[in-house]
Amino acid sequence: MADSASSFVVCVRNPKGADFGTSLGPSRYLEVPSTEATPRPDHATRFTSWIAAVRERARSHADDARDIVLFVHGYDTSAAEALVRQRLLERELGDRGYPAVVLGFTWPTEGNKLAYLADRDDAFRSAPAFITAAIEPFLRSLDPSCRSNVHLVAHSSAPTTFG
Repeated sequence: MADSASSFVVCVRNPKGADFGTSLGPSRYLEVPSTEATPRPDHATRFTSWIAAVRERARSHADDARDIVLFVHGYDTSAAEALVRQRLLERELGDRGYPAVVLGFTWPTEGNKLAYLADRDDAFRSAPAFITAAIEPFLRSLDPSCRSNVHLVAHSSAPTTFG
């Protein structure tokens, strides 16, 4: 089980050894402990466990339920850098009086600033997974009594993942 400050990530990158590579792979639900700087395939958990942990975190706010923010990174972003940005967004929102649970969606990028067009193609090919692995299961799992709002933040070429 992940620690109370774990990061929640939906990953559609193909595993490459103990890390994630730059090609499209099967969808995985990751709980990345706060002590880990890089999402890895061994952080994968079943969707039911993952969404239960997300719900628990959303309910854990003292005053009211936390909102949920789905963050989709832009081009030229490694899985590790996407996690850094996800955690920064969550911390900055909390520091400004807006405690939220930020969920990351990480899709394959080439890891090269000169590969913008290739990354756009990767984003486009990741769009179905964004819908089937992130949006649909998440919306189906919402509890009607949940008071959390759901927001979407997409950076750079990330809107391409929306089809």
